[in-house]
Amino acid sequence: MNLHFISLMFLLREKFLCDVILITTNQEEFPAHRAVLASCSPYFHAMFSCFEESNQNRIVLQDVDPRALGLLLEYVYSSEIQVNEDNVQVKKLIIFSFTITKQLQ
Repeated sequence: MNLHFISLMFLLREKFLCDVILITTNQEEFPAHRAVLASCSPYFHAMFSCFEESNQNRIVLQDVDPRALGLLLEYVYSSEIQVNEDNVQVKKLIIFSFTITKQLQ
């Protein structure tokens, strides 16, 4: 992982300058940075620029598996994702649901 991604992971883990909290339907909360998410995903870019969520600090993501969201954030902030038998379906959900602009391999 390069220095850029190490810095991003530090910001996320320390919840430093996070400006949005993503909430899954089971009420798990995931602090994040709008600019980071929007730069990697047309889904989040649209959410934070065109829709009512652009003015909200806490956003409930309907029908989103918390494991999927956790893996998505791991990938966005580190450019790495650990895929195994237990989460391979979650990876497909991430790609389908959030249209990540970088290729997940």
